[in-house]
Amino acid sequence: MGFNIISNSDYAVIVNSSSLTMTSNIIIGGQKGGVLFNNSKDSKINNNNISNSKGYGINIINSKNINITSSNIKNNNDSGILIYKSLYVSIFNSAIFNNLKHGIELIHSNNTKIVKNKIENNYDGIFLSNTKLANITDNLINNNKRNGINLNDRTEKKLYYK
Repeated sequence: MGFNIISNSDYAVIVNSSSLTMTSNIIIGGQKGGVLFNNSKDSKINNNNISNSKGYGINIINSKNINITSSNIKNNNDSGILIYKSLYVSIFNSAIFNNLKHGIELIHSNNTKIVKNKIENNYDGIFLSNTKLANITDNLINNNKRNGINLNDRTEKKLYYK
């Protein structure tokens, strides 16, 4: 709780466990990304600033029940958040901006909630591919270079968004 982490290694933080809560941290850098959740579950990122990685701000891979709230994910050289082959990920009340690729990239993942976020100045705001049951509600998706929401491949077209 409350660390400043500046990294030039692969990742600033790697999580391969359960029930981790990260609160009020500043995480800067990482060659592959800021934070990696790999085969993790039941973890939370609350009120963190994650920026300036050479890869993704947050990687969530083969994980479930991951919650991101009230965080700033910005200025990463890839997407702000990658969610890949994961279940029950929630992103709530966060700012995801100025990432070179997508604000949020959601691939082969199900039951994702993206609610009340500010998603601005990315390539695509939200990119979805081969995804089901994504709830995209009450977000400010503004000034992204290409699309606000990009539904690609076999993504379920009955997504819940407004």
